[in-house]
Amino acid sequence: MEFNAIEPNVIINKLPKHLRQYIKPQNYEDYTAINQAVWRYVMRKNVDYLSTVAHESYLNGLKQTGISVNSIPNMYGMNRILKEIGWAA
Repeated sequence: MEFNAIEPNVIINKLPKHLRQYIKPQNYEDYTAINQAVWRYVMRKNVDYLSTVAHESYLNGLKQTGISVNSIPNMYGMNRILKEIGWAA
């Protein structure tokens, strides 16, 4: 898919032109059940560990971004949430 097919946002527009070639759509439907299982495993390990060493605001922020332990996040859904704080996925 071409760059133009990706939802434009302020952050992408600020990228130098030579880096824009690396922006790719997520194609969420291409994730397999194994991809999702690996995500769940890694995220559970991370959240368990980080809950003992990271500041509580980190885990709260993780929830606010729309990043779930249960499934690979959809960039487009995350962007709607992140837009409120001036970020993008």
